Parts: sequence; C-alpha cells; structure tokens
Amino acid sequence: MITLKYYKKDNCVYLSHIDVLRHLNRTFKRMDVDIKYSSGFNPHMLVKLGVPLPLGINSSAEYVTVACDLDPDEFLKRYNEVCIKGLEGIRAWRTEKNPSLAAKVVYADYSIRANTQDKAKEIDDLINQNEIILEYPTRKEPDGVKDVAPELCAIKAYPDAINVCISALKLRADVLCESFARKFGISTDVTEIWRYNQYVREKYLVNVDEYLDSLSQK
Repeated sequence: MITLKYYKKDNCVYLSHIDVLRHLNRTFKRMDVDIKYSSGFNPHMLVKLGVPLPLGINSSAEYVTVACDLDPDEFLKRYNEVCIKGLEGIRAWRTEKNPSLAAKVVYADYSIRANTQDKAKEIDDLINQNEIILEYPTRKEPDGVKDVAPELCAIKAYPDAINVCISALKLRADVLCESFARKFGISTDVTEIWRYNQYVREKYLVNVDEYLDSLSQK
C-alpha cells in the first residue's frame, strides 16, 4: 500500500470530497502504474481518502491510500508529473496494510487568519474553561449554539492568526472561525484557513506523519 500526503489549495479548495477522489483516480491512471482493483461486477481502483475537508479550506496535510507496491519516492515523482495544480504531492509512504486514516484520525490542527487585536489572552484562556458556548449554526439549526470545549484540544492566538487543534469530525474550522469573529468582535478570514496536521490516537495523540513512519516499509 502507498499512502500519499498532498496539498489541497488554490482552486481545488472548492472541490468536494467525492470530486477529489475522482481527480485522484484520473491522476493515478495517467501515472501508468499498477494499481489493484476490487473484484465483482463493477471493479474500481482501490483508493481510500482520509478525513473529509470542508469546502473552501486549504490543507497541507491531506492523505490518500492506494493499493500499489511501487517505491514511494517513485510514486511521488510520477504523481507530481501529472497531477493538477492545487493537489500536488508532498510525501509518500509504503505500508503492508491500509493505515485506515479515515477511521483513525481524531484531531487536526488548523490555522485561521484573524486580526486578534487585544483579544489574544482572552482567546488563549478559552482552553482553561470547562464550558465554551459559541454560536454554531448548522443546516438543521441555523441559530444553533454548541459547547465546543469537549472537542477543543488546544488554542493559541497570534496577532494575525488563531491556531486550534480540534476534533477532526465533530467541529468545522470554518464555522468556528465565524463563531470566534462574533464572540470576540475580531476580523477573521474563512478563505485563509489551513489544515496543517492530523493526529491519530495511540496511547497518546500521534501526528499522522509519525504514525506512517512507524508503519512504513523501508
């Protein structure tokens, strides 16, 4: 198995999860490498994406696993020769089994562009609160509120950004960005949110890159 780490940026931030899968499948076909297919009446390329990323968010830490036995460095080289702009590869690992990142990733780091003004300490202090009630609109509850404390692992405010480590599946960084803007009266930019790390839970939180290093076949 090959797991590829890749960017999602530029115009590609507006591709849905399923559209990214379609683009990657086409890219792997253009690479002219031996990728295994499923059996049955409708065989498909054995490609597994990681945790979905909301539309409009950039990332330098996306992952896809492919049933292929090519050398990882050669796979990365061939991929970058034919991939579309905005989905460029960063690194590749070869593992014996599928690392199942979509099921194992529990937290992710995001950087949110924001002018925190004089609110940095107040924002940092959120991590010490047992309850953090924020406006958190959803499709079903446009006026919804949510206690985000259980899903907030870390937060740090800088003059031009807020970095957060949040649940990969239970919180959306773009909604959180707008919630911070309303709560603290600061300006934020939902078009400048980057996911830059993802974590799996072993005995403790482990960065996905380190997790793949531990599984990789040298």
